[in-house]
Amino acid sequence: MRSATGGCLSGLTQRGIPGRVDGALGRTEDLAVANYRPKIAKAVKRRLIKEAGDKCANPGCPTVRAQIHHIKEWHVYGTHDPEHMIAVCPSCHDEIHHGRLGISDETLYAWKGMRRSNTNIETALVFVEPSQTLEICCGSVKLRTVTEEQLVAFELSNSNRLGFRIEDSEILLVNLRLIDRTGNLFLKVVDNRVRVNKDKSVTFDRRAGRQLVTVPASTRYIDPDCLAEMRAGEPQFAPDDRLTALDLEVIAPGSVKLLGVWPAKEGTIIITPQGVTLIRAGAGQPFSRIQNLTIEVFGLITSRVFGFAPDSMIRKL
Repeated sequence: MRSATGGCLSGLTQRGIPGRVDGALGRTEDLAVANYRPKIAKAVKRRLIKEAGDKCANPGCPTVRAQIHHIKEWHVYGTHDPEHMIAVCPSCHDEIHHGRLGISDETLYAWKGMRRSNTNIETALVFVEPSQTLEICCGSVKLRTVTEEQLVAFELSNSNRLGFRIEDSEILLVNLRLIDRTGNLFLKVVDNRVRVNKDKSVTFDRRAGRQLVTVPASTRYIDPDCLAEMRAGEPQFAPDDRLTALDLEVIAPGSVKLLGVWPAKEGTIIITPQGVTLIRAGAGQPFSRIQNLTIEVFGLITSRVFGFAPDSMIRKL
């Protein structure tokens, strides 16, 4: 809002009131009065976001960025009453005010009244724009397939795995499991639906098209010898002693980039921007790195793409 002199009245709202009669011009002018609108208290914002499940209150929306909407509009009622306010994402907020389908006050109050489980589980949904060319990029290694069978990049002895499949010839669906070295399943993706079991050590950040999970570079998540081996080849690996457990990003229609760390008893598979590294457990063990490669699979898939050779085979070599 601007004042009569062109200045900006920050934090003020404008209401028209019956005006005065300009005697010289013989006309009535509407005057504007500025009414101060106080900020919503931080404690109220936190309460409303927590009430909504730390996301948009719309149970059909996975967005975590939230704005506060007044169901009873402030310019009418002049109050920040949390009983009549709700946390919604920018898209749903716009739908409330301007959407073709709209969201009614009755629906908003129903969302407010929903009981939400207070757990340490966070979820998200990855949307991948359809394409005729479908691939996952493991660093500099690209995996492509045209079959609707599941393509397994790798599966380790503790069921840590990475794979993807195609649906309707143009939809890419990612599947993976991440189990720490104590046997705890803390992250999985099922057909692009991400589920993270959070604790104080796990950080989960996301935006549309990208999910990032980081964990400490501790023995719970990586073998110390594997960590030392990686840092010898990539000094910038795990900066600030944090591991990228999973970085899943949609980079083009039908194309997903994946980085992460998958530990197991036999060794660890690590995907960095440079490529895919397989490090066997134990100091001084051989390791392999695959870089700058495109693998296309046609027809029936009967085995995984990457994996560790049996110990007996290593001894023979």
